[in-house]
Amino acid sequence: MAKAKTAKAELIAIDSLEACNMVLGRIAAAQAAIAEIQGLAEEQRQKIDALTMTELQPHVDLIAGYEKNLLAYIAKNKKKLFVERKSLDFVFGKIGIRVSSLIETSKTTLAKLKKISGGEAAIIIKESPNKNVLASWSETQLARVDAKRVNAEEPFYKVNDSGVAEKQANSKRG
Repeated sequence: MAKAKTAKAELIAIDSLEACNMVLGRIAAAQAAIAEIQGLAEEQRQKIDALTMTELQPHVDLIAGYEKNLLAYIAKNKKKLFVERKSLDFVFGKIGIRVSSLIETSKTTLAKLKKISGGEAAIIIKESPNKNVLASWSETQLARVDAKRVNAEEPFYKVNDSGVAEKQANSKRG
């Protein structure tokens, strides 16, 4: 890395308006030099960014294709893959199913919540059902206000990228 040059300001006795003007001129020149250097640096950054994206894009596209295929495989085969566990570990990462729940409400849920004791806690200010509160309710309580719990399964994967080259070499040998 190049060593930065340090410019030392010469001490100038400012004793007149002409001297003030001269110092202001030197400040303006230094600011112009800074702006020029920053402009050149920005041009270089843009060229590097463009080159980087050109070089990266094939890899990004490749990963997107692999992800699409991997997630489709997981979704298609989830019933036989995840019988005992919700994830499987591999040398290069992990695949699995994340299970999440959400509360679905109907148009009548709000009116029914207003009628039952304790139902007001499940109503938020804009007068819609508070799904965070409803999430703690039992299925029976949810049914009473025309709401239900819906479980969603979402495929996922996680790459273990520590020591990838070594692991690839070992998997080719064994």
